[in-house]
Amino acid sequence: MNQTKYFLVALLTTLVIACNSEHKKDLILKSADKSIEIDSLVIRYMELGRFSGNVFIMKADDVVYEQEIGLANYEAKKAFTKKSRFKVAVSDLKKAGIKELPELNQKSNQHLVTGYLYHNYRGNGLELEAIAIPPVPGAERSFIALSTQELAQLINTQVKDSMNFSGYLENDGFSYAVQYKPASQTTIIVLSNRRHPVADEMVTSLEAILESKPYQLPLARKPFAIDSTLLKEYAGFYSLNEQVKFEVVANKEHLSVYLGPNQVTLIPQSDNQFYMMESDAAMRFLRDTTGTVNRAALLNGFIESDQVAYRIK
Repeated sequence: MNQTKYFLVALLTTLVIACNSEHKKDLILKSADKSIEIDSLVIRYMELGRFSGNVFIMKADDVVYEQEIGLANYEAKKAFTKKSRFKVAVSDLKKAGIKELPELNQKSNQHLVTGYLYHNYRGNGLELEAIAIPPVPGAERSFIALSTQELAQLINTQVKDSMNFSGYLENDGFSYAVQYKPASQTTIIVLSNRRHPVADEMVTSLEAILESKPYQLPLARKPFAIDSTLLKEYAGFYSLNEQVKFEVVANKEHLSVYLGPNQVTLIPQSDNQFYMMESDAAMRFLRDTTGTVNRAALLNGFIESDQVAYRIK
């Protein structure tokens, strides 16, 4: 769905607001034990309700990190495990340098993973969704069931070129990302059944952790003590476009946003970012080169996006 269309529909009904990327990165101190950093990242996304699934990292033949968190089946309260299997669309991709695997042929007589089937959160079992990779002409596509470790081993042993694909099924709430770098023989897999396109975002941060580079951890949805005088700096009228304008009002400990008769409370989670109790939406206020608050990034739960409301003078 178009981001602006989504924003308008959500804002007019519940004042759920969508997002922008023009902000200063919050740098995370690099820990000596990278698994602690990765745990913190995975748990934070899970606590925010944006991730539930499997994270798997392999370097050459060594498993660097493996974590399963949340429910694979919400109705049956069935948790993800290391043995959780995901059906994968496969086709003949020998032209891409993929060799035939005898052990997989015994199951399906097929070759490389080109799609993905997830453990449906609605209780309907495994459901297929192919990855957006054009099939090789003349190839027949079928499916095999793999755990994340088996998928990583398949990629690590059979793929010769760099692999980096991700996707999000907005209508069904599934997010996936797979990255392979042959130079370092590193495979990163993130598979989630939550209704958030965060897998690609998570892989980017996981890669940064592995390479000891700075990355951003999403803010926790917890109240942050803020000076009431600072709240007044954010008050005023803002415009997303000609059709959507809203007012921000400063209160003693929080902000309020008004769009016509609708009103929603913004609770501080940092000195310039505020979240909404009703949804995963938030608002981050930004300043110009003079230090004056001149715009607000409208967040729908993600670090990066392109929605900005400018302050009306």
